[in-house]
Parts: sequence; structure tokens; C-alpha cells
Amino acid sequence: MGATARKGVERKMPLEQRMTNRGSPTLREFAQDLLESEATSPHRATAGTAADRVCEKLRRPLSTLAGDNGFHSLVQRALTMAKREVPALRGVHVGRNGALIGLAALEPRALEATAELSLITHLLELVASFIGEELTMSLVRDAWRRATHDDLHSPAARAR
Repeated sequence: MGATARKGVERKMPLEQRMTNRGSPTLREFAQDLLESEATSPHRATAGTAADRVCEKLRRPLSTLAGDNGFHSLVQRALTMAKREVPALRGVHVGRNGALIGLAALEPRALEATAELSLITHLLELVASFIGEELTMSLVRDAWRRATHDDLHSPAARAR
């Protein structure tokens, strides 16, 4: 099977399985996987953009690591770095709670995807610059496991 065919098959696996089956994905590939996972999430219609949901899932572990102000600063710095690559992000800002404000308003949608990838990649790179890539990826994996568990055991999921 060729690399392209393998990649297509790999993308159909659950995120947690893709994250553990790879040798060592780059942080950009890792960010892409996180965004694709959130783009296909059952919660996508109610919780903003994929990048909003990625940041929200990272809020708890990054706030534990760096404090609430540290989380806000990391997201703010990642946004500043992403604005250099995607000038259309100039209207986006980080709210007091670390939420991204204005990202969903980007047009066209292809621009939003490029902006989200740049933003989340920079966020992961910033965290990795402090704690290393391996620990960053472990922290993210744990956040997704915990979020998946919480989603599966929420009152809404039990009602289904």
C-alpha cells in the first residue's frame, strides 16, 4: 500500500489510536490530527471552531502547568505568532478566559482551516519549548483521553 493510501486509512482511525500508532509526528501533523478530530466531533455544532475546542480541551492541563494567566499568555502568544503567517487573523483576539474570539468569523472556510492549523501548531510549539515535545504530546494525549471519557459519561451521552 502506498504512503498516500496508508495516510487515508490512518485518518479514519480514532485520534487516540493515530496518536499512538505513529513513530514521531511533527507538532504540525499532531495539530492537524487534533483539528481533524474536533472537526468531526459530535460537539462541533455547538462549541465554536475546531481550534476553540482544541484550546478548551488543553485549558485544564495547561492551566495546571502554567496557571490561568499562563494559559492565557500561551494562547495569546500563539495567536500573535499565527497572525504573522495568516494576516486575516488580525481581527481575532483572546478573551479573558483564554477563549478565541472572532475565529469563526473568518471567511472563506479554507482560510479558517489554515488559521486554525497555524494557531494550534504554534501553541503546541510554545508548550514544547518549555517542557519538551515528548511531554507536550503526552499531555495532549492525556487531555484527549480525559475529554473523551468525560464526553462518554456526560448526562447527555447517557440519555442517548
